[in-house]
Amino acid sequence: MVANWTERKKRLQEQHAEWKIANTKIIDQSGLPYTATDETMLFRNPGFAKADFYPSTGRWKALKEDNRIYDGGADKFLKWYRRNKHT
Repeated sequence: MVANWTERKKRLQEQHAEWKIANTKIIDQSGLPYTATDETMLFRNPGFAKADFYPSTGRWKALKEDNRIYDGGADKFLKWYRRNKHT
């Protein structure tokens, strides 16, 4: 049982590393400016909603009154982010 858990945990870490690389590439190709930390991309661009994107999970947090957490990867985040432009 322990061996299975250890293998599962290792595979999950590998999957998160793969997602981080893939999601970072998509975000970088979009050209949107962000501030990177170890595990988070901080989007604080004028005229857009404030959001924190977590590339290793594909989730993001909308920094509004509800602080809702969304998921779906970089492509879905970019669609959401562009729709939430402030006028």
